[in-house]
Amino acid sequence: MRIAGYVLIGLGFATALLWNWVGRESVGLMAVFGVSMIAGLLLLSVNAIVRLSRGDLQLRPIAALKRAPLIFVIMIVVYALAGVIFPATQIDWTETLVKCAIISSLMAIYFSAYRKPA
Repeated sequence: MRIAGYVLIGLGFATALLWNWVGRESVGLMAVFGVSMIAGLLLLSVNAIVRLSRGDLQLRPIAALKRAPLIFVIMIVVYALAGVIFPATQIDWTETLVKCAIISSLMAIYFSAYRKPA
């Protein structure tokens, strides 16, 4: 289920960037790409919840606190690069900082999960 989630997120993101780069304006297709990415995130979330409920995973919040700032900086750099690559896009930096803070903390928790040896 994790591999399918990563594949859906990657395909949705790559095709949305490609479609935007080509310059096509189709709200329907961009919505489909967005739904594809959301479906991938849901698969990853369900997989993590199932593994936590079975006891296969343990969270390490201290390790997550160490990783969160790095992920936050990487996400801000990606947003800045997107602003350079697509100059017509207006970026609200306050909203971007809040979104990046929330998402980076969640990603850090996800990445710092410890899998118990079988």
